[in-house]
Amino acid sequence: VMKVWGDQNETNGKIDMLADPHGELAEALGLLVNMGPVLGNRATRCAIIIDDGTVTKVLMEDVGVFEVSSATHVLTQL
Repeated sequence: VMKVWGDQNETNGKIDMLADPHGELAEALGLLVNMGPVLGNRATRCAIIIDDGTVTKVLMEDVGVFEVSSATHVLTQL
């Protein structure tokens, strides 16, 4: 998903996009939630904007909502 989003928005060389496949960062930030035996641990849906190593915005979604973390909205926050 990140790669396609990055390709479509021509972010190469402009934005570093990072994944957290084991949930270590999500857990450290208190964003990890248990979604039951089938899905296991997942990060709460959010977008974190970091500028030169400093977190400048945290855009948290409510459960089941897809607004502030959408690509369209995140681009308006850059």
